[in-house]
Amino acid sequence: WSPDGEAILFRTEDDVRLLEVANGTVRSLAQVPQDDYCAASWNDSGTIIFRSGEKDPVLYRASVNGGTASPLTSLDPSRQEVGHFFPQFLPDGNRFLFMVFTGKPEHMGTYLASLDDPAQRQEVVVGNGWVRRQYAAGQLVFADRGTLFAQPFDLKEGSTTGSPVAIARSVAAFPGFPGLGVLGVSPGGTLAYLTGSAGSDVQLMWRDRAGEMIQIAGESGDYGQISLSPDGRTVALEIRDEEGQFDLWTMDVERGVTSRVTATPDNERDPVWSPDGRSLAYIHRGSDGASLHRKGLRTSDPETVLEDSAEEYIPESWSADGNTLMVVQRTLEDQQSIWALTEGEEPRRFMTPGFRVDEPQIS
Repeated sequence: WSPDGEAILFRTEDDVRLLEVANGTVRSLAQVPQDDYCAASWNDSGTIIFRSGEKDPVLYRASVNGGTASPLTSLDPSRQEVGHFFPQFLPDGNRFLFMVFTGKPEHMGTYLASLDDPAQRQEVVVGNGWVRRQYAAGQLVFADRGTLFAQPFDLKEGSTTGSPVAIARSVAAFPGFPGLGVLGVSPGGTLAYLTGSAGSDVQLMWRDRAGEMIQIAGESGDYGQISLSPDGRTVALEIRDEEGQFDLWTMDVERGVTSRVTATPDNERDPVWSPDGRSLAYIHRGSDGASLHRKGLRTSDPETVLEDSAEEYIPESWSADGNTLMVVQRTLEDQQSIWALTEGEEPRRFMTPGFRVDEPQIS
């Protein structure tokens, strides 16, 4: 929203645009260097700051009068900074809060900087993980693991002056990020937030072709993608842990009993059953990149790396003879195409239609 509440910023693939609420007029404000614009803030002088994207994950500035967006902040390699996120102007229109994500947990948190000297940063709350704080009427408001807190904040000094106080419960967060509450604040201190869990409480069930429920399958949980075994008796699950990482589990759909398949600190996702129902193919994402793995259903079963390259190979469907695995190849530029991996052969491109493709399934 604009400071006067009369216009809304939004983005397209190429630029940031302004929508005038009263008459619906839309105009382009600034070209953006990437297509992963995230969370803008707008001051009374007409300056906009926003995060631009993954390739250059810093804050940019632009003017409501138009022009080209330019970098505002830069990453500090000595602190292993990975990205800057969620800027918010303070009432003076010069200073702004923003989040810093870093490889050093002691430096991760909320910082304060200014348009006049963005390189000079002041720590506000650091060392407490991935929690977004927003200013509202003399308080820093944030959600963490389902609870909404308010903490007194001294605008002049740019520092907190007291302990956080819980003001609401059952506040939803974005899946996998318990410190990113689904909430908005107004300058006057009015808060709006979503209750419950933002897509993290999933119940599996059987339905017939008319859409009528036949049977509940197991307990509800924080499940990601699911994959039904060839015999229809077991479902492979992505289950998110408290740190937001996914492991693979299986569930007996008749008894609702779950069993762990993977137990690493990394992400294992997109499970696909082998035709004999004895193993899973999946993508393993760690700090050193991604690789395509195969593993038996017990935690103690060894993993086999099927493909390890700069591009991601995401498993989607296995041929009935067990020889060919259909995958989606995702490049570093986030382009996707369909490939076939056949035992004993080099990966071969199966389909590149000129647009984004996903989820190929063999009949």
